[in-house]
Amino acid sequence: MKARPVPFALQPLVEEEIDNLVSQGVLEKVDMSEWATPIVPVVKSNGKVRLCGDFKVTLNPEILVDDHPLPTIDEIFAKMAGGIRFSKIDLSKAYLHLEVKPEHRHLLTLNTHKGYFPGDTHRFGQISFHKRHHAKNTFGEIVDEDNSLFRQAIVCSFGWLQAQANMLGFNSFNDIAYPLATQTVITDGKHWSFFAYQMNTITFHTHFAQEQPKRNVCWGSDEMKLFESVDGEKVVGFNEEVLKTLLKFYVNAPQERLGENPKRNVCWASDEMKLFESVDGEKVVGFNEEVLKTLLEFYVNAPQERLGVNLTPYLSSEEKIAADYEDDDKRQ
Repeated sequence: MKARPVPFALQPLVEEEIDNLVSQGVLEKVDMSEWATPIVPVVKSNGKVRLCGDFKVTLNPEILVDDHPLPTIDEIFAKMAGGIRFSKIDLSKAYLHLEVKPEHRHLLTLNTHKGYFPGDTHRFGQISFHKRHHAKNTFGEIVDEDNSLFRQAIVCSFGWLQAQANMLGFNSFNDIAYPLATQTVITDGKHWSFFAYQMNTITFHTHFAQEQPKRNVCWGSDEMKLFESVDGEKVVGFNEEVLKTLLKFYVNAPQERLGENPKRNVCWASDEMKLFESVDGEKVVGFNEEVLKTLLEFYVNAPQERLGVNLTPYLSSEEKIAADYEDDDKRQ
């Protein structure tokens, strides 16, 4: 649905509120979106504008709503009777205290005259970028921020590499044949933290809990400031080390693994072969027997028994004994 026109008198206020929400990390501009809800600017008593999404014409008809009876004001006051301490939540900027799940953000995209909001433009790859200070913006000052950033980097990096490993055919029983690595940057533009994660194993099943010597490794830098402040058009206290570290991440292209891993995926392919030149009535002209021979080789290429390889059976010892019974009655 296209963006609705905003009255000229309200456009500066709407743009100011959009910029304010973007600076707080509530909204984020994207170039395109599967969902797009038009906004309804509401002028508040203080002269500011609240941006509301008109979801009744886009998302609401597609939602399965759990209807529950709302308590009356008398029921609420009755439950509060005898209370000693009371608290309230500031809703002056609507329900922005808790973040929406990343997989649901695209559903709440707002379509404005300035573009689409919100959205997540960060993508995974050899380097993935993530915003910082989510918890600080939401809940105020936190003590263990460095620990939280490290946990955020570990979870993001592991999630990305785990998906790659699964796509390659590995799982919690079938370990990866070689290490996988990715790099993660967490920043708000001024403060930067760099992380490199190497996945050495994904066999986390309890069966391997006591016998797994491999460990995954995550390296992280201390928090680094790109600059101290901006005075007009002048950047004060620019830190070149941040830029150098970022460049190292970008030029750290994957290298070909030579001599380290004997396992290779191999794909053999033939040149294009014609089975025949043409068909003249009921006669096949230029029949090529080599195509038929190659096809027959594919069919008679039965798998051979692997000798000298210690394969882990899928069945436990008890199940294997039961499966070895030759007596049909015992196998019922």
